[in-house]
Amino acid sequence: MDTFIAFSIASIIMSVSPGPPKLYILARTMADGHKSGIAAASGMAINSYVVVHSSNLMDQARGMLKVALSGA
Repeated sequence: MDTFIAFSIASIIMSVSPGPPKLYILARTMADGHKSGIAAASGMAINSYVVVHSSNLMDQARGMLKVALSGA
């Protein structure tokens, strides 16, 4: 039970504390205004989208290569 409580507390702290991306967006917003903050957030969202979908495409390409190499 003590481990569960410690895990729960650590999870809550990690969820509430801002990470580097949030701090970057906050810094851009405070330094250059809300348009710059929106641009920074949009750039990070696009980056996440590209990374996730490129990894999916690589998995599909590996699967097709395995099928082609197996002679099917």
